[in-house]
Amino acid sequence: MPTFRNPNTNHIVVVNNRKVFWGAFLLGPIFFFLIGDFSHGLTNLVLTALLWVVFLGWIVWIRYAFEAPSIVRDKWISRGYIEE
Repeated sequence: MPTFRNPNTNHIVVVNNRKVFWGAFLLGPIFFFLIGDFSHGLTNLVLTALLWVVFLGWIVWIRYAFEAPSIVRDKWISRGYIEE
């Protein structure tokens, strides 16, 4: 499990990649809205809505589920946390 530390406040965040994967897989865009990543949540929602017209929206959710751990990692790094 990756651990991130804020060098200014020593706040530590532990990310469970399995929970991130299953959260993105089961909740889709709602998961990204809940973690505060609105750009990925909106992108996931729009792509899913467009592809459900031809019954392929599930492809977006599966793809995002596999990418979710790296998306969450990048989120913490962009906020100034250091991966330990």
